Amino acid sequence: MAVQEAIIQTLDYLFETSPRTRVALVTFNNEVTIYGDGLAPPRTLRDFELIDQNYLKKQGVEAAQPHCILESRDALYRHIHQLQECGATALGPAALVSIAMASQKQGSKVIISTDGRANTILGNLEDIKDDKIYQSSKLFYSHLAEYAMMQGVIVSVLTVEGTDCRLPELGQLADKTGGKVNITNPANLYNEFQLILEDDVIATNVTTTFIVDDSLYFKYEDDMCSKNVKHVGNVVRDMEITFEFGIKDSKLKKIQEKTALPFQLQIGFRLPDGQCAYRIITQEKPTTKHSAIVKDHVNLGVLQIHAAQISARLALEGRMQDAQKEALAQKKLIEEIL
Repeated sequence: MAVQEAIIQTLDYLFETSPRTRVALVTFNNEVTIYGDGLAPPRTLRDFELIDQNYLKKQGVEAAQPHCILESRDALYRHIHQLQECGATALGPAALVSIAMASQKQGSKVIISTDGRANTILGNLEDIKDDKIYQSSKLFYSHLAEYAMMQGVIVSVLTVEGTDCRLPELGQLADKTGGKVNITNPANLYNEFQLILEDDVIATNVTTTFIVDDSLYFKYEDDMCSKNVKHVGNVVRDMEITFEFGIKDSKLKKIQEKTALPFQLQIGFRLPDGQCAYRIITQEKPTTKHSAIVKDHVNLGVLQIHAAQISARLALEGRMQDAQKEALAQKKLIEEIL
């Protein structure tokens, strides 16, 4: 099986490059099995245990910390070789247990790999035509993402090409925690695992407060406010976040009289050693009425990243038409600049 082979290759990669890394295995079908580092007998959760969120969280938080891969690789090998596909897809309970386990150490990563929709009671994404079930499941994944973010856990979601695992809901887990979301060919799973593991966490519990001139507002936010507070959560070395501003209609005349606009970014974060820090960046940017001058000074790299981020965000929210419209608008602007 491609997933088993990818996991074994990943264990080998960690064994060679980072032998002190701690790895735990959790599998799910109609049951959730906690193998941990494989050195102790596995714990299987079933039936009503898979419905009680507090119970599931407790099982994860109280699970024994895994030994490093240097000690556990062979034991994990044996369990992985014995895995078989069968039964339902208790993805929701498994995700909750895994995130609770990872919460014991800030900066830990959870990789969820699935080729099917969650279809057990907690986090059910198969019966989405039943609005009550769908709204309940949507709220479950939203709260789970918030929990992971607050605990400093990075969650990535990998699904297999040709399957519909409901990424608009599952994607929240990655979007709010700084993880990755990808639809991949089974043959490329190992490469995806490796890319996720190579991202070093440089800070957790990151919060940004961005304050701009009162003539401006932040686009794609809930209100037309000149102050934006974003709970970023976890940050890896290559992570980039973009913002887009609009001009308030009532301030259009006023802003044209200004030659420069002030911007202040406040960043609060926790370092890997547990220290809390705060950084403030204040700048003033000149304005112009000439679009040609603006286009000459546009950072294309930032614009391209923003176009990808905002389109992905809208798509994850289920706003496919808005995502397509935004992508086309950004593409047109980039072509004009080029």
